[in-house]
Amino acid sequence: MSNIYLEGVANLFDANGERIPGAVIEQFPTTYRYIDWLITVPLLVMEFPLLLNMGKKGHELFRGLVFWALVMLVTAWVAEESPTGSQQWWTWYVVSCGSWLYIVWMLFTQVSEGMKSAPPSIADSLGKMRLFVTIGWVIYPAGFLMALAGDKGESWREIAYNVADVVNKVLFGLVCYQGVKALESQSAEHRNG
Repeated sequence: MSNIYLEGVANLFDANGERIPGAVIEQFPTTYRYIDWLITVPLLVMEFPLLLNMGKKGHELFRGLVFWALVMLVTAWVAEESPTGSQQWWTWYVVSCGSWLYIVWMLFTQVSEGMKSAPPSIADSLGKMRLFVTIGWVIYPAGFLMALAGDKGESWREIAYNVADVVNKVLFGLVCYQGVKALESQSAEHRNG
């Protein structure tokens, strides 16, 4: 997905790496970005109940996180396709932000409760993963507001989104992986010990 964005940015420069005067990115592939997010964001939030290994007790948390992630993304997409700064734009933006805040609330209530009985390595990873959703995801609503600055703001928004995607997906995944590997190591030591 990032190669689509990078290709657009690359068209701003000539073969010598010099900025082409007057060159602009006509349109970022908003549809592709949201299709990507509609797939990856629910997968990210699914990690919380899965790592807690809550079984049937985690079904409600699982459904809730996925549902609110989809609401957040669909309403953000509607907002982004609306005329910038219009009432429709602001309304859907606020609904999307509210959905994100509800996800954060779920992480600090239901997930926190589950973390109390989780192995220390998993609890540590879940705590860090919560911070990605709480702090790392702030970049998206802040980036969204950059569109108010016109064409230059939209370009900066796309750069912010790409940086946020790398940080929030790659590092989130590494933290998740670290917790699982630590748990596997502890389990192996316990079996052999």
